[in-house]
Amino acid sequence: MARQSIADIRKKEILTTFYEIAKKEGLDKTSFSMIAQKLEIQPSLIVHYFKNRSELIDSLIQYNLDQYENIFSTASELDEKANAYDRLIMLLNKLFSKEWDHLFDDGVFYSCYALSYRDEKVKAKFRELHLRIRNHIQEVVDECNNEGVIAVENSYTTAQLISNLMDGAYYYVGMLKDIREQDEYMESVKYSLLKMLNLDEKMSTAITADVQ
Repeated sequence: MARQSIADIRKKEILTTFYEIAKKEGLDKTSFSMIAQKLEIQPSLIVHYFKNRSELIDSLIQYNLDQYENIFSTASELDEKANAYDRLIMLLNKLFSKEWDHLFDDGVFYSCYALSYRDEKVKAKFRELHLRIRNHIQEVVDECNNEGVIAVENSYTTAQLISNLMDGAYYYVGMLKDIREQDEYMESVKYSLLKMLNLDEKMSTAITADVQ
C-alpha cells in the first residue's frame, strides 16, 4: 500500500474536522476559522490546501458520497459460498437498517444534497452515486433471478424501486426521534419489499437474519 504524503494526511485532517464541526454547528455556519481553531493551526494553512470554501465543500461532498457507498462494501462480507438468497437478505438488512448510520451524518449529507439544486457539478456527483447504488442492487437481483430465488420481469425497474424505497425510508426515518420507532419503521419497509418479491413467507426469519 502506497504511503500517504504529508499533504494528503493534512487535507484529510482538515476535511474530517470540517465534517465533525458541520455535524454539530451546521454546514452553513462552519468556517475556516472554526476549523483552524479546532486544529490549532492558522487559517492560511487551510487555504494552502483548499483555495476557498467552495473547494472544501466539494471535497466534503465527495467524502459523504464515499461514506454512503460504503454500505455496499459492508454488504459484501458474506462467504463466497453463500447462496443468492442469503446475499439478497444481507443486502436488504444493510440497506434498511440504522446500524450503519455511523458512516455519515444525515444533517451534513442532506445539506450537501441541497446544493445540487444550485450546482450542476454537485448534482452530477449525486446522480453518479445513485447509478452506482442502483447497479449494485440490480446485480444482486439478477443473481437471485437466475437462481430462481425471485422472479421479476425487469431487474432494472426492481432495483430502481428498491433504491427509491431506501431513499424515501431514510428521509422519513430521520424525522422520527425514538430509535425503536425508527427500527420498527425500517422493518415495515423491509416487510413490504419482501412481500413485493414474493418472499414474505420467509419474512419471519429473513427480516431478523443476522448474516455475518
